[in-house]
Formats: sequence, C-alpha cells, structure tokens
Amino acid sequence: MHNRMTKALKTNNQDQAPSPSRPRSVDSYYGDNPPETTKELLDLSKFKILSFQSYSWLVNSGLDELADFKASLCLNPSLIYPKFKEVESLGQDKARLEEAVDIAAGIEPDADKLKVIDATLNFRRAEIGYVELAAEIAKLKQSLEKAEDKQTENILRAKIKEMRELGHELYGEPDSEICDMALNELWSALDKRSYSPSMQKLYDELSSGFWFDEGKYINPMLRAENQEARLPDFEDESVKWLGKHIAEITADMHAIVYEYWDHASATMEEGEKYLCYPVDIVEAIKILVNHYDPENKYGIKVDLVEGRNSISWDTASATVMVGADRDPIESAEELYQKVLHEIGVHMVRFINGSKTDMPLMATGVYTDTKRPDYLTFEEGSATLIEESISEKVSEWDAVKLGHYINISMAEAGADFRSVYEMSWRYRLLMELSDNEEPTEEKIEKHKNLAYKACLRIFRGTQPDLLESTGIDVVPLTFNKDLAYLNGRVIAMQYVKKLYEDDDVEGLRFVFVGKFDPTIPEQYELAKKCVAEITPQAA
Repeated sequence: MHNRMTKALKTNNQDQAPSPSRPRSVDSYYGDNPPETTKELLDLSKFKILSFQSYSWLVNSGLDELADFKASLCLNPSLIYPKFKEVESLGQDKARLEEAVDIAAGIEPDADKLKVIDATLNFRRAEIGYVELAAEIAKLKQSLEKAEDKQTENILRAKIKEMRELGHELYGEPDSEICDMALNELWSALDKRSYSPSMQKLYDELSSGFWFDEGKYINPMLRAENQEARLPDFEDESVKWLGKHIAEITADMHAIVYEYWDHASATMEEGEKYLCYPVDIVEAIKILVNHYDPENKYGIKVDLVEGRNSISWDTASATVMVGADRDPIESAEELYQKVLHEIGVHMVRFINGSKTDMPLMATGVYTDTKRPDYLTFEEGSATLIEESISEKVSEWDAVKLGHYINISMAEAGADFRSVYEMSWRYRLLMELSDNEEPTEEKIEKHKNLAYKACLRIFRGTQPDLLESTGIDVVPLTFNKDLAYLNGRVIAMQYVKKLYEDDDVEGLRFVFVGKFDPTIPEQYELAKKCVAEITPQAA
C-alpha cells in the first residue's frame, strides 16, 4: 500500500507483538498440508478473513440515542460499540493474513499477480488495524472521562491522527472537484424552488448559519469554490447506449423476471394488483440463481433476513440477502432493476471471477495504487446499470449527494450535530414542491433519515469527544460511503468512453470479475486471468 498505510501497518504490528497465544506458524493453520497454489491459499470458504469488512465491527448504540439527540438533551450522541470487547480476537486474523503474504511469495510465480495478492492481503490487514485503532480510541476516551491525564490525552491525540490518516488511505477523502460538483447540484436544486415562510427560514439557516443554542453556532452550508462544476448528466447519450446494451446482455434475466411476474399476477383475483413481498422476492431470486449456477458450483444462497429492509449481496458467504422488513416491489420493471444490481452485477462478477485461477477476481481485487479498491467502481457501475434500464430518468437527489456532502462538512470541522442540522434541512427542502408546507410527519421523516445518515459517516468514532473530554479536534469520519458518488462519477466517465468507441465488448468485459477497469493494474490482471481460463472452468 502507499506510504502512510505501510507506516500504519508497521506501527500497528509493533503495538501488538506476537505472543504465545497468537499462532504465527504456517503449520498452525495448515498442518502438514500447506497450500501449493494461490487458488488453494485464497479459497474464501477456508479463508473468510479475506472478505473482512470493518463496518461489521462498527455497529453501535446510535439508534438508542436518537430520542435524546432530537430532544436536544445531548449535543452529540455517545456511541457504544459492543464488538470492541472482542477486538483482541482480530490479532489471529491479522497474523494469518501476514502469513498468507509470506506463503504467496513462495508459491505464486507470476510477479504481477503476487503484487495484487500482497496489496489485497495488506488492505485487509490495514482494515483490521483501523478497527483496532477505533477500539483503542474508545478505551482512551473512557479513561479520560474518569480522570484527566496529560499522557493519556497525548496518546489519544496521536491515535486520532493515525486513524484519520489510515482511514484516508483505505477509504479516501473528499475530492475537491467532485465535492464542488455535488454542492452545485444541491444548491441548484434548492435555489430554483419557491418556499413558504417557514421553509424560507430553513433555507436561510442553510445559507447563513444559525445559533442552535447559546453555546453552539451551526456554520453555513458549504458552497462550491468552482461554481461551474457539474456532475455527469443522466440524460447523456452514453447512458442510453448503456441501457440498450445491458438490456441485450441481460435478456435472459429480463425474460425470467417478467415470466415470474406474469405467473404471479395470474394468481390474483380480478381487480387485485400483485405485490412482490420479501418472501416472493426470495423465490424469484432463487430461480435466477439456479439459472446462472444450475449445478450449484459456487454455493450461492438466498436468505430472508429479519431486521433488514434492503436487498444486498454478501461475497463472504456468497449470499443474496433479502430484508424481511422491506416494502413490497410493485412492478416487474422494479424487480428487474433490483436483481440487475445484485444478481446481474455483484453475483455475476463473483461467478465469472470464480472461473479464473485467481480467487481475488471473485472476492475483489485491491492494488497498490492511489485508489486501491475494486468496490468503488463496482458499486457505481451497479447503480448506473440499474438506472440505465429504467423508464424514469434519474436525478442527483439528496440520497445520491448526501454522504459525500456530509463527509465533506465533517472533514471541514463540522461535528455530528452540525452535519445533522444541515442535512435534514437540505433533505427536506429538496423534496418539497413550490410553496409546500410540509407536515410534521414529513419533517420527522427527514430528521430520522438525516440522523441515520450521520451515524453511517461517524461509525467507529466518538462524536461527543469534546463534550466528554474537552479535546477539540476535527471529527473523525468513516469515509467508506464516499465510494457511492465517486463510483457513479467514475462509472459514468468510463461508460462515456465505451460509448464514444462503441465498445460493446469492453462493456461485456466489465462482468468478468470483481476488478476496476479504470485502474490499469487491475485491468491488466483481469485480461491475464481471463486469457488463462480453461474450457472446463468456463
């Protein structure tokens, strides 16, 4: 990885020296049968830590704080992280990743592939280090809450600096050009509306700032430095070109979805409209999974998950997860869009990557580059592909812009409270029609959405650090959600290039595995891996 990440890995390794309780030898993992190929070494079914996700360790008590926060009983929420009690267990996982780097060096003859393996394993090690730093900061904060201690404060400040730098290496930081584009889209949408007196007051507070209470001033909403910068146009001909060819590429998926919908609709009483509830979504997706993996070679599962309201793909378990709490899907077109995103992009790239001799093409490629990950492009392209086949033209709304703008505000010094107060205002105003006076229900809806959005970008951090310890620093943020807008922009720019060259084969190549075609090192790896596929694997 880049210098700062390498430094962070070294520092973290020094902080956690090997102990007798932490197995470090190859034998302790592989016994008398160490892997002889990288395909064996990186087998996800036996090496789950390869798909480690830091956010799974950052689940917190934030929703329990919502009522007090909205009632202004606290300035910023105090977040508790239950899994931090188990953080020492990550030492063994990190040790295994370290050993895998050493093993790969002895069994992978291809230097380019070895670089990618090293970068991917080190990225996962660094993510573990990020969680360890977050847990250590939480512990140091607790100590300072009990008693002031200058040495502890200095250590805490150093750890905050280290976590910020590592977070930027792992997940990036707001790009000034994209931030300007996002802000211009937001202000353009806000400025063209006419407001009722009460909503004009909210607009003025966004524009000029306001006093939250006697001791807390909320600064004005950010404005773009470059007023001409604009995000790509969803009505660009390249998006239409994409939609046309995606429809051709996924014609079988389209046929299966619409056949399922027609059959289900035929079971309804006359005058009744069919709604596809979560249980039905599971059944529809199982039909698609069976179509793409009829022999179950890749062990793909479809689960109904309680307590969730979305459809998502999980690479670690090769599972399509359907939230039991999600709203029903109301049309065949909507169902097609949803499965196109999760099945047509995430799952198909997993299956095709699994056909190569490089397991990372299935689980995700990382490289030692400025932007190291495959996922930014994959998420951006999946969303763009989903939207390209829709009859409705997409817009740059608060959902698409929010995470980027919120992180930009926080990195400019805004605390949780400030980001929240700005966020619910612009979310609400962007949804209003001219002179609309929103109901209390609509206002509460956007306050709740804004709070949850803030929880996402402040995961792993201590939003109430200043109130609880007196330490005043720029807030830490969890920048993983920058990938959504970054990915959209990157994907739209890439599709525009494909469109200009009418490169349909280039579009098809995007689906051969989990890599980013805009990163030369990843593109070359993908070409090499696909060229090596045997007829039996294909």
